Amino acid sequence: MKRAAEMEQQRQLAANEALDMPNLQAQENDSMQTLLDRYGLKEEAVRPDGNCLYAAFALQLNRTGPTKVSKLRDWTLRSVRYEIAAQYRSIVHTEKQSRL
Repeated sequence: MKRAAEMEQQRQLAANEALDMPNLQAQENDSMQTLLDRYGLKEEAVRPDGNCLYAAFALQLNRTGPTKVSKLRDWTLRSVRYEIAAQYRSIVHTEKQSRL
């Protein structure tokens, strides 16, 4: 019986401590809503199917005209490949210069 009372006291202490903690989810939601409002966007649920990042972008971009997820994914891939190639060229050039 004493052990049960101690456990209940610990539960109460934890509950009281939780009441004093900031609500981080509410803070994050408020910050996100501020940004969404600033840019004229709105939060929408997307299916978590592996393309969800691109689907979320497409939903926002569709406000200015239709955007296909596959087109957006392909464009992103081309852009990333271009940036990787540019970085590689820069590294090779820097290494060549350091050898001179």
